[in-house]
Amino acid sequence: MDNSPKPILLKGIAQLWTYNCSKIPAPRQIANVPISTCGLSEKVSDAHIWFQGHLFTSDGDGKKQHAIIGIPAQAPPPIHSCMVSSDYKPIYFDIFITEYLDDSVKISYYALNVEQGGSGDAIELSLKEEELASSTLQCQTSAFLVLVGNAQRVKELRFSTTRLISGNRGQGHLERYAPEAMDLYTEYSETPVVCLGAISIQ
Repeated sequence: MDNSPKPILLKGIAQLWTYNCSKIPAPRQIANVPISTCGLSEKVSDAHIWFQGHLFTSDGDGKKQHAIIGIPAQAPPPIHSCMVSSDYKPIYFDIFITEYLDDSVKISYYALNVEQGGSGDAIELSLKEEELASSTLQCQTSAFLVLVGNAQRVKELRFSTTRLISGNRGQGHLERYAPEAMDLYTEYSETPVVCLGAISIQ
């Protein structure tokens, strides 16, 4: 068994802003490629939000800024009845991390069936390598291959909210750092919620 440390792909600070799926629909494409993993195009996860954001790296591929987007998982793992209660039911996201190359957008990394944790609006995200084998999304459809291209699949991912910004402060934050996101909130008359925290991807 290989116990050597896994290389860090990305490590730094992320800011994520969340949208209510019932009010603001999740995107149908990423990097100009339709989201149709395994032939699915509708939300099949129990996630009620999706999110976008920025990832500012300090380790891994150097100091860069990436865009990050998380959509309700297209093929979440089966959930045993013993894991479900009236207070908790696992929720999963498919996450794509992109970077700009000249005039185009490229998906550099992706993670499937990342579990959401945390409480209230404060998001926590978790994916462990040993959980990959249980992922139900193992398909190699042409649509999925086009979507991820040569992107690297993430083996481990951790994000934890250390600061939550909402209301007027959230609006001011997005007007400064992501005005197009604030425009979307305004269009749908929604209140912005921004999660700031550390992120590590291996």
